Amino acid sequence: VNVNLLSGYLHVDYSLSIIQFMAGVRIDYHKSLEENIRQSFGTMVSMQCGVLVTIFKEYLKIRGQVSHSHNVPSLLDTSWPGYENLNLKNVKFWTFEVSAETKISKIFKAKFTSYFYRYNDMKVLVFSSYESKGKERSYGIECEVSVMPLALLKLPFNIRIFCNLWYQKTEDYLTAKIVSTYKPKIIINSGIEFILKMGLTLGIYTQYRKNYQNPDSNLPYADYYMKYFLLDIKANYRLKTRLIDIRVFLSLQNALNTNYAISGNHTVYGHYTYTMPGRTLMGGCEIKF
Repeated sequence: VNVNLLSGYLHVDYSLSIIQFMAGVRIDYHKSLEENIRQSFGTMVSMQCGVLVTIFKEYLKIRGQVSHSHNVPSLLDTSWPGYENLNLKNVKFWTFEVSAETKISKIFKAKFTSYFYRYNDMKVLVFSSYESKGKERSYGIECEVSVMPLALLKLPFNIRIFCNLWYQKTEDYLTAKIVSTYKPKIIINSGIEFILKMGLTLGIYTQYRKNYQNPDSNLPYADYYMKYFLLDIKANYRLKTRLIDIRVFLSLQNALNTNYAISGNHTVYGHYTYTMPGRTLMGGCEIKF
């Protein structure tokens, strides 16, 4: 496909005492030279602005951001046999994010983020082709906490305990019905690491994931896709000098041999999932000069 693509971007930062302002704009020009193969999308403008407030140095940071952007339909979207539509529009979306972050020395660190996305001109299947008529909204939260209780003590080892929680809900803007986007509903990552100053780190990591069910009751997702729990055990040793950097690692992934799939798809002909490997032992050595 012959296409002319031009892009330009401008970003500005301005600080005033404890407040930092940020703004940016990007302009994209897309012109196809073969209209029968790919549509021209013309001039597209993306914008973002935000503010960061730092209170008590590193102890509390509050950030807010608003942005407007777009996604250009892919060649697969416009030219899939039997569903082709060269007149698909750009997917336009607004993003609103608010986050707060706190840090207490090396002992405690936490971050909370909430967000809201609104999408316009999403592709939807109308009879035998895709059309840009869909509207969706997505909102969610993400929380991260990390604790190193022995960081201030002069010991030859340390312990790091962490947990990350992620939740998202996507629904049709007009009907408020859940939209099956093959994205998870809840992900919880956690773990504990034992860190020795000699360069050795031992870690135990877990992940719990729950996905949204397919709204089509005739084609439900399999249980091993809907939710699962994973356990990984890892060890790595690092030796770094001025001349060489060596890292040796050994990991036992999916130690519980869980049967699970991280993505799925459904069509009028049936439901498909892509299962992941079972218990896997991996090891290796990385050397940098």
